[in-house]
Amino acid sequence: MAQRNHGGTTCFNEMDRANAKVVYWNSVANHVKEVPMSLAHVLDLTTAPSVARATFPGMTPFKILSAPDVVRHYVRLPSTRRTAAVSVAFGCFLACMVFPTRDLRGTAAHVSSTTLVPSATTMTAVVRPLRRFGRAVRFVLRLLLLSLGTVLYAKYMRSRLPRAVSISKSLNCSSSPDGPCVVMDNILTVSNSHAGTHADMPFHFSRNSCLIPLDNTHYNGSCVVLDLSVAIRKAEMVTNDRGITASVMEEALAPLDAYIEGRPDFTVWRLLVVTRRVHYTADDVWDAHYAFFYPEAIEYINRRFPHLLLLATDAASMDGEKAAPICDHSHGALLRYGIAILENVDGRPLYGLLEGDTPAPVGVVVGSLLTVMSRTEIYPDSKGCSVLFFPEQTSS
Repeated sequence: MAQRNHGGTTCFNEMDRANAKVVYWNSVANHVKEVPMSLAHVLDLTTAPSVARATFPGMTPFKILSAPDVVRHYVRLPSTRRTAAVSVAFGCFLACMVFPTRDLRGTAAHVSSTTLVPSATTMTAVVRPLRRFGRAVRFVLRLLLLSLGTVLYAKYMRSRLPRAVSISKSLNCSSSPDGPCVVMDNILTVSNSHAGTHADMPFHFSRNSCLIPLDNTHYNGSCVVLDLSVAIRKAEMVTNDRGITASVMEEALAPLDAYIEGRPDFTVWRLLVVTRRVHYTADDVWDAHYAFFYPEAIEYINRRFPHLLLLATDAASMDGEKAAPICDHSHGALLRYGIAILENVDGRPLYGLLEGDTPAPVGVVVGSLLTVMSRTEIYPDSKGCSVLFFPEQTSS
């Protein structure tokens, strides 16, 4: 184990032991006798994050937020009554400062003093400067009070504005100062139901809104990976179209036909097609020219593989962007034939295997598929998921 010396004390990286275990596993994995397993009988042991039993007190359970939820739980709205009362008081203060009442007592005293004093001219010369000075002092005081009141009112009103609750914050839930227990709380995410790898639900495209999601058996079990990239490229050079037709499928299926020919008991239950191996685009750029299926190709697939449960693709959709309504195109055809849909599968890890590094011929990989639906991405029209593929191993 790698050790490091810092200031005379010996310590080790916390990841060193985990990395050492990975290295050891890789060295013995090919010699370990695996226990036979059936993916069709896999048990889902996932607990949904919305279950209160699995949520620590003080933590926010998972839920899809609606607009009222955001206002109610994540925006602090101050009392309107208090704000209105302070605003009325400030209005009265402002009126007093801008329109001050006359000092009647000062005026009366001035009149009486003018009557009693014999020399009015002398008193006028003395009183007028005093009056002007008094008015100037009162004006300056009113201006200062008005400025101070306005600043205080502005600060108060700023504190009364709606404020958002702190989100995506780190909380240290540890009850001991010797070590942390950091948990992210109030995590808010924005996405759409068809981002990433997902399974299309019938509600996504069917006119019948009462249809229920397909059984998980469609997504788990034996699977064949078929590379359509070369056949699509050949057709595109002629038609300038990346649509998958029956003829494209027929050409791409030739290696699989040769593989099945000597295996009369072989059945294609699930089919995963790779379309981007020779037409790869970066992940941060939308590929408007993704490969899609024409309904005739779906009909051809159904004739060739009548027991097919699943059709998966590494493209964004089974239908092209201009196909509308999709219930009358490939999506609808797949539903009619009882074939489930997986879209946006990442086919890049399969490229090396498709070049012939498996018992199957070039362009074909045989194995098993494990699809785990994400409990936090279950929507009426789709289910976000993780897809694992286990290729057939060469017998030693």
